[in-house]
Amino acid sequence: ISGVGDDGIQCDLGGDTSTGETEDHDDEDSGNVYIEGGTLTITTTAVASKGIKADGDIRVTDGTVNVTTTGNGTYDTDDKDAKGCAGLNADGNMTISGGTLTLKSTGSGGKCIKVDGKLNVTGGVIEATTTGGTYNYGNADSQPKAIKSDGNMTISGGTIKATVSGHEAIETKGEMTITDGYVYAFSSSDDAINASSHMYLKGGTVIGVSNGNDGIDTNGNMY
Repeated sequence: ISGVGDDGIQCDLGGDTSTGETEDHDDEDSGNVYIEGGTLTITTTAVASKGIKADGDIRVTDGTVNVTTTGNGTYDTDDKDAKGCAGLNADGNMTISGGTLTLKSTGSGGKCIKVDGKLNVTGGVIEATTTGGTYNYGNADSQPKAIKSDGNMTISGGTIKATVSGHEAIETKGEMTITDGYVYAFSSSDDAINASSHMYLKGGTVIGVSNGNDGIDTNGNMY
């Protein structure tokens, strides 16, 4: 998918409330996206465009997903906020249990993975690279991140390599829990791994490298 003027794949919620996941997905009005196999390659160039955008959840269990976004950020007059591109963007939660994801964002204010809810990684291989700077509009800004969740982030398996040229490589506005898997994060100017709440490091291999701030940083307690 390429040459589009907006998102590569967009899954809207048709009604006011979600039906949730049903046995027959044809009957769903959930805004959910399910990726269970195959090869998917998406390139977007529009401002603040998303490779895959879901009003609900995104779940990846298998397959090869390659997403590159190159558009810059913009100011959303409806939400009165600055927004950037994102490779995978879920208004709900995101679960990655398998597959190979290669995600790149080069425009200002971009992110490879952005989740408004919880992010749960149990398997798969994720390579997320963000190289753009911050998009500023008045007092609003969209900061580049490789992986960001507004809700809690839990990693219990898989391999993650997150690289960013500015700000945090991996950030959660909630709690972060890592029990297994391999996590490597690099930031050239800010924290490599950051949690706004508590952080629990219980297992796995965790590497945080920063040229300008903390390797691993939590604003709550670290256990």
